[in-house]
Amino acid sequence: MSRFRPDFNAANIGQGGSIALPRPMGGAKGSKLVKPLMEAVRKPIAAAQDRIAEFNRAYPERIGGILAFLGVYLTFQMAAVGELISALAGGAYIPVVGVMAAIASLAFLVSRDMFAFFHISLWKPWVLFGIWFVLSTAFSTYLTGSFATMWPYILRTFVLPWFICAAVSRAKHIRYLLYCGAAAQGVILLICTIWGTYQGGRFFVPIVAAFGNPNDLALTLLVIGSFMLLLLYRGKFFRKTLCFIASAATLIFVFRTGSRANFMTVLFVAGVVLLFAPLRARLTALIIGPVLAAILVVALPASTWTRLTFVFLDPTGVNTDDPTLQGALGSQVARTELQLRAIQLSARNPLFGVGPSTFADQVERLTRLELRLGGSGWQQAHNAYLEVAAEMGIPGFIAFTWSMLGALVMSIKSMRRCSREPALRDYFAQSLCLSLAASVYTLGLYFSNFTYYSFMPIIIGLISANALALNREAQLAREIEAAQAS
Repeated sequence: MSRFRPDFNAANIGQGGSIALPRPMGGAKGSKLVKPLMEAVRKPIAAAQDRIAEFNRAYPERIGGILAFLGVYLTFQMAAVGELISALAGGAYIPVVGVMAAIASLAFLVSRDMFAFFHISLWKPWVLFGIWFVLSTAFSTYLTGSFATMWPYILRTFVLPWFICAAVSRAKHIRYLLYCGAAAQGVILLICTIWGTYQGGRFFVPIVAAFGNPNDLALTLLVIGSFMLLLLYRGKFFRKTLCFIASAATLIFVFRTGSRANFMTVLFVAGVVLLFAPLRARLTALIIGPVLAAILVVALPASTWTRLTFVFLDPTGVNTDDPTLQGALGSQVARTELQLRAIQLSARNPLFGVGPSTFADQVERLTRLELRLGGSGWQQAHNAYLEVAAEMGIPGFIAFTWSMLGALVMSIKSMRRCSREPALRDYFAQSLCLSLAASVYTLGLYFSNFTYYSFMPIIIGLISANALALNREAQLAREIEAAQAS
């Protein structure tokens, strides 16, 4: 009796490949004997092929729609459009972003790999951070407040890396999401132009809570502005001109905030570009840099320059009669005090901390007990790393720092890989933009309180999805090369 040898590659089933139908082994007599059985086997295999082909035809459209919606959602999230709409509606809560987040979760239903995020090493520290977030909430000194922070964070923010990795199947999809980031930057610049104002010599946007703090506004502009730089690489003359104008406006608003930390971040990023970027990028920076500097000199008031230059001065030698310097000195002293409080709280509660979003309450309690400053009000540590250590203990601090540094290292590796492998060179620019965003955010967290905002999950999700997509592109290039060689 003849034997059958089904010849198909299971790995190709989900990649658009086909299944080779079984063929009989033996002579003509064997063929006659097995023909009815062969037909019985052929039909279900052919039906399976049809289903696979139909799925592969439908997949780009289905996932493309979800990807497009995810891009719009990320744009709204980064630009705080939901808060703006609610503010313009008289303070009424309109869950625009929440509804969009619920719809964006449909990526899990159409993705061929809904758990793609677990194929990349960043899932380990990120999941550990989420677990410790929940445990710290359970042991919080103010359970109601911590739970009010945890619940929306887990549902809307923490899951973003899963959504992004599930929706992205090709490296060019990352490029689309970065363009969405550029659109978000345009929206933020428009918001700053229309509703921005000054208080105490510092620029901020009071109508949007996310931009109500000058330091947070400056960091937001720099992080999302890193995505916008993709236009300099891949855009034509009009896009490059638009990017230059937007970059100038971004730096003007950043410096108008008077954020000394983000001023140092700008200098750091400029140094990184000049040292490590390709020759073309360095030449572009050397040409554009003096032009932007001249624009800033004209556009910024003298009080802003006074505050920014204070970062290089010795506080003990400051003329306290100058109100600008006096405010800067007071801010520096308060930051130091609050950061010492954060270290104190983490030392007293090393395992689970005092609970998410309870730092200010605990600082005020300590202040009252020690009778040092009177009521301190609701304060923040102005250092995300120390605030996480105080609120989530040392394990939470380790997971948080591991996640951010891991994302930074992964983005740099992807950038270097794109520069070395010919098949991936087309994706160098987007990897560079992600590296800049991760660098700015990692450094900015040392001076800011973006602990439970969406930027960190978005950056981790984009960097993870980009690394996964580059692996797929490289594998596809190798398969094509092997096929051509054979």
